[in-house]
Amino acid sequence: MKIRNAKIEDAKDILNWRNNIDSRKMFKNKSLINKVDHNIWFKTALENNNCFLYIGVKNNIKLGVVRFDCNFYIKESEVSINLNPKMRGKGMSFDLLRLSIEKVN
Repeated sequence: MKIRNAKIEDAKDILNWRNNIDSRKMFKNKSLINKVDHNIWFKTALENNNCFLYIGVKNNIKLGVVRFDCNFYIKESEVSINLNPKMRGKGMSFDLLRLSIEKVN
């Protein structure tokens, strides 16, 4: 598995994963997110120096996304992880998170 920075071309996949019914059950906000709002959020996140978005990839398949919202002043981060629904149950989330933590450090 490789970890890379998210890029604007990932927006559609991340929105689809986020709006997946099983994904929504795990979020604080369980409602569907529309494309316009998502694209605004995603572009802002990519430009935010306190936000790090990583995509896990294996065999050219996107496995999921990990987001770190960092507060450098108090040295804390909120972490969010969401797997590509097709990749759930394959034991990849631990490595996705571990390798993303290594990258953000």
